[in-house]
Amino acid sequence: MSSQGKTKQLMCALLGSGAAGPAPRPLASPPPFGPQAPARRMEPPGRRGPHAAAAACCSSRCSRCWERRRRRRRPAALPPGCKHDGRPRGAGRTAGAAEGKVVCSSLELAQVLPPDTLPNRTVTLILSNNKISELKNGSFSGLSLLERLDLRNNLISSIDPGAFWGLSSLKRLDLTNNRIGCLNADIFRGLTNLVRLNLSGNLFSSLSQGTFDYLGSLRSLEFQTEYLLCDCNILWMHRWVKERNITVRDTRCVYPKSLQAQPVTGVKQELLTCDPPLELPSFYMTPSHRQVVFEGDSLPFQCMASYIDQDMQVLWYQDGRIVETDESQGIFVEKNMIHNCSLIASALTISNIQAGSTGNWGCHVQTKRGNNTRTVDIVVLESSAQYCPPERVVNNKGDFRSVTWRVLGK
Repeated sequence: MSSQGKTKQLMCALLGSGAAGPAPRPLASPPPFGPQAPARRMEPPGRRGPHAAAAACCSSRCSRCWERRRRRRRPAALPPGCKHDGRPRGAGRTAGAAEGKVVCSSLELAQVLPPDTLPNRTVTLILSNNKISELKNGSFSGLSLLERLDLRNNLISSIDPGAFWGLSSLKRLDLTNNRIGCLNADIFRGLTNLVRLNLSGNLFSSLSQGTFDYLGSLRSLEFQTEYLLCDCNILWMHRWVKERNITVRDTRCVYPKSLQAQPVTGVKQELLTCDPPLELPSFYMTPSHRQVVFEGDSLPFQCMASYIDQDMQVLWYQDGRIVETDESQGIFVEKNMIHNCSLIASALTISNIQAGSTGNWGCHVQTKRGNNTRTVDIVVLESSAQYCPPERVVNNKGDFRSVTWRVLGK
């Protein structure tokens, strides 16, 4: 290569990268183009020096060069409390890699930070240990270079379809220890390069077929929860894991008890059934202990159970007889409500309690695979009942006061 060619190549590199030589003066706006651009001074042929040659070399890239210099000088301001990765850069670790990691952990954040408040070259975003409760559509739009997103230990219970839209470079997503009960394929739409997903520590008891259809690059999955039910509804996962060569990590059955602690993908398929008896991961009624009340009192009950089948119903009974709303008797039964795709609930209120309310009251869960019941006894005292002064009892369990009722005439 001639000396003029080498000079031209060197000057082009200097103007394009700014890596050496005197720094160019910052520009407030892009150089003008078109008719308003200042006229070039023409030099006679054969008299163009090396500087002119380098300028001609870069003229076609002028706008890109200017944009590169402008971005390099823009300060990477962060939201209050957030910080760049503060670890010292070791061998092979570049300044850009350090600045690409943003940590906004343990800041009591109630919602995701607006994407335009973060550097557009963010590669890793840590939002763990906050109080984020929902992810709305487009929550991370504009962060197209993001490769890792950590949302562990938040309060997330709602994820809109398209919440992760635009994160085409994302490879790792951690949603551990939230309150997620509803999952469907649209939530993960756009995550074409996601390799690792962690959903452990949430509220769901099962995963529907097709939930991960848009995750074509997925290779590692975790979804351990304390409600995980290994039944016929996860048969699809056995086939899907083998076909896609996906590793399911640290995920074991919790229910039914006969399969407890067995790896989800290691259970024999013939044992994954939906046959009776019904075993619910979560089922409780409050209050759950014997109730002693006076005539005229009001007593509310709540009943909640894991939502495992679409045909589930919650019914109320008194002494084996079904209970329905009866305003004349002061009885009100709320319709079944589905909470977060994971729980079915119903409420019963007995207002203006009368003597006829004494008996055994129960919350009855009914499904096509079986039934289950929780009960509590109610004792109604006449309004004329008197009680004796409380007796104080002190022992190694604490300091207690017991009350004894005496019904007149008995």
